[in-house]
Amino acid sequence: MKKKKLLFKTPLFYQNRVLAGFFGQLEYHNRILQQVKSVLPEALAKHTLHCLVNDKRLLVYTDAAVWATQLRFYQANILASTNNVVSSKVDTVQIKIITEQTGVTLQPQVPVKIPSMATINVIQNDSLNVSDKHLQVSLQKLTSTLTRLAKDRKP
Repeated sequence: MKKKKLLFKTPLFYQNRVLAGFFGQLEYHNRILQQVKSVLPEALAKHTLHCLVNDKRLLVYTDAAVWATQLRFYQANILASTNNVVSSKVDTVQIKIITEQTGVTLQPQVPVKIPSMATINVIQNDSLNVSDKHLQVSLQKLTSTLTRLAKDRKP
């Protein structure tokens, strides 16, 4: 059976030096990751997500602080095993935690409870009788802010 000839070429069909460089780096880091996982226990290897060489440091990423603590016990083994794979000598292993949650998440805004004007007036009157000047100024600032917020809140 004859293969159908494509009418157009996909972007990855063309040779691109930039993409080739990225794929080379990915392959390099995947080899390091596989080497690191080979010296770790199976349960710990499952939670080792990524490896990256930066200067003379090997960065190992995991998904929780519990696994990061366990990985610290294997730092010497990791260093010894990766020196065969990495192109430059690695002196230290740095373990980082990466969570699944990425990006900015917006927290739902909780409505602020502003006291009534009667309560604000009580705070203002009591602030006049305070002997400490710093506390008196702070309470007066508080009452002015609460008064402004109470006026803004009303339609």
